[in-house]
Amino acid sequence: MWDRDFDECRRRRRGCKSGILVDRVAMKTSCSECGLDYGLGDCGLSSVLPTDPKNSSDVGNLQSRGSNSLAAEPNNDSSDDLLADDQADLQNLGPDPVSLASMSDSLDLPPIVKNQANEIYQKVEYKGREKDRNAFFAACIYVACRQEDGMTRSIREICSVSNGATVPNVSKAVGVIADTLNIDKNWLMLIKATDLIKRFCFSLEMVDQAVQAAQQVAKNSESVERSSSPVSVAAAVVYVIGQFYDDKLMPQDVANATGVVTKTIVDTYNDLYPELSTIIPKWVATEEDLKILAKP
Repeated sequence: MWDRDFDECRRRRRGCKSGILVDRVAMKTSCSECGLDYGLGDCGLSSVLPTDPKNSSDVGNLQSRGSNSLAAEPNNDSSDDLLADDQADLQNLGPDPVSLASMSDSLDLPPIVKNQANEIYQKVEYKGREKDRNAFFAACIYVACRQEDGMTRSIREICSVSNGATVPNVSKAVGVIADTLNIDKNWLMLIKATDLIKRFCFSLEMVDQAVQAAQQVAKNSESVERSSSPVSVAAAVVYVIGQFYDDKLMPQDVANATGVVTKTIVDTYNDLYPELSTIIPKWVATEEDLKILAKP
């Protein structure tokens, strides 16, 4: 199995030698060099662990590697050369590396975005060999999400599944990708509330008219001077529109769907409240309708 998978890595790229990354939490195996997903199952441990009980020291060495284990690639290189390659790559992986596929699955990304993230990584991976691998994977996912309508994620949200990658490191990696692929860096980094509305509404299973209303209100809110982040504004707008289409929608419901804490949603709602009569179109709510909204 591993020979076939590594052959696939070689066909797709210049050659992977670092080994197999086993993510026991996600029950996935992938190439630790290019992130190629080998699929689910027993994580291939049955083909990696020695079957000879006399080799107990080898078993202990493998098991002591923790929840994310690397198995050496079966190839024709000498064992000394392979070990040197593995050690060099491990230094570049950063602490507790996770695969790009595992991070994408944790965010529940659709296949089109997952494939796009993988393609981006294949184009820029040589830029990330000396960097935090998790941060570079996160940056690839961030860029892929920005390029797909309605899929935008904040860097902070992606960091939550990247096993230690920080916002500054991911931001730097996004800059490297933007420069390498000639993508407008300002557009990449400047997220608006309207970029997040559709995904938030779909998570709450809101009707199409409510989605359109939320998008319009979010766009109108851009003219209002405020200090709240786009993610917070998007969550607050969804909560407001929800009051006209689902009177049972609570701030906690929005928090569960958006990842924005309830207090932040309430605080942002309070900031927007004085402007609601201006930013909410008449076709969404009349002056009389606005009276149902709770006052700060």
